[in-house]
Amino acid sequence: MAKPPARRSLNFASPGSKSSKGARAGAGAVLAALGWLWGLQLPIIKNLFTPSYVVYTAGLSSLLLGLFYCVIDGLRLRAWAFPLLVIGMNPLLIYILRSTGWVDFSYIAKFFLGFSFAHASAPVAALCQVVATIAFELLFLYWLYRRKFFWRV
Repeated sequence: MAKPPARRSLNFASPGSKSSKGARAGAGAVLAALGWLWGLQLPIIKNLFTPSYVVYTAGLSSLLLGLFYCVIDGLRLRAWAFPLLVIGMNPLLIYILRSTGWVDFSYIAKFFLGFSFAHASAPVAALCQVVATIAFELLFLYWLYRRKFFWRV
């Protein structure tokens, strides 16, 4: 019986090798530059999803992926990324709870911590409100993470 032909890929490095990660980051830089240059001719408009917007954001996303890979896996600096891990384990749950209004984390933050920034200026109070809301969301997600509750679809 004849041997099937080998599968060909445009990426000649193995999927997990460092050279393929560097190539993806380089491709991200090229895409971001092309999108920006294309944006000079065809404006970058998010609401219309113009092609220049798509190419530009794909490039930036690839660059960020490469940066996170270098910092988290390459340099092994992982402790700072733990909040991102906690959020990433239940992203749909927190999105649904916030967007439907089933749990109003801003009200909870204002109820428990509102006294601490009630007399601050308007911009400072708004910033404190946002930080407190995110903190309560993270506490809720951490509580779910500790109990190994992960909502999967």
